[in-house]
Amino acid sequence: MKTAPSLPFSLSAALLSLMVAAPAGALVLPEDVAAHQQAIESDFVTGDGFETIDPQSLLSDDWYSKARFPNAPQDSVFPPDHAISSVVRAILMVEKEDKPLKSVRYRVTIRRVAASPEYPEAYTDLIEISRFNLGPVLREQTMKDYPGVPVGPESEFGIGPNVTWRFAMQPVQGTRSSIDLAARHVMSDAEAAAAQCFDTSCLALEPVSGPDGDWTPLPPVEPNEVSFKASDGINATPAKVADALMRRATPDGLRAYMADYAPVQMTIVISRNVLGQDVGIDGLLHQGHVRDDAISDVWLQRRQAGPGTIDWRRMAK
Repeated sequence: MKTAPSLPFSLSAALLSLMVAAPAGALVLPEDVAAHQQAIESDFVTGDGFETIDPQSLLSDDWYSKARFPNAPQDSVFPPDHAISSVVRAILMVEKEDKPLKSVRYRVTIRRVAASPEYPEAYTDLIEISRFNLGPVLREQTMKDYPGVPVGPESEFGIGPNVTWRFAMQPVQGTRSSIDLAARHVMSDAEAAAAQCFDTSCLALEPVSGPDGDWTPLPPVEPNEVSFKASDGINATPAKVADALMRRATPDGLRAYMADYAPVQMTIVISRNVLGQDVGIDGLLHQGHVRDDAISDVWLQRRQAGPGTIDWRRMAK
């Protein structure tokens, strides 16, 4: 077993040992059900071009940094990430491994799958997160718009690959979203160019706005303070936007939206600093297969262009 990473927070050695050595879930499943759950995770994470990553290797010393978890209690027996959702963990992990970008778009798909109809409480979150670097696209467009005008180097716009990560996560006793399996894939230029974020190219320098229809304004209510970094000083971070969208879409938790054994699936697209010189962050969530006879789809939109300028809208179809 790997040695657990040292933490700059108060965490008992006994609890840390339990976290590392504990099985993937607190619930003991029949052998066939457990094998089925493991197969679901493996089938999702593995794929052509994906490199499997040891989950323990992701928990390096700097994962628990004060910069990433500035609001974590200093005297807690739990680690700073124990309460974060699988979606937030996935975004934070991608930013840790592939570094944050100035102009970026995330496409996140979330599926929660129960182990079996008899064990709905034994579930796995299957998270796929594709990160698109729009810095090179923005630089190229700037040169076209201002011919002959000097443009900053690539480093000013952001250097980094277009990547897709896949994670299989489960709750483990004191941790809400422990990573069972992880894999990473670097997209080719053709893959990135063909990728769609709803009805918009993922590399497009334009908003991803969702379908036309009657959008209802919502109060700009935000979730309570979170342990992870929630703001860059101007706008919310991508992790905060995803967290806010998920909390608003599923106030009773994802399990409440599972129809028996059927998985829950949602998609979130987050766009940060993609509209030329404008500084802002937009988030759009789509939930299909809603457990409501009157509607089949719910869309949630969160837009922000600076402190105090948060705009929420919702549409049900």
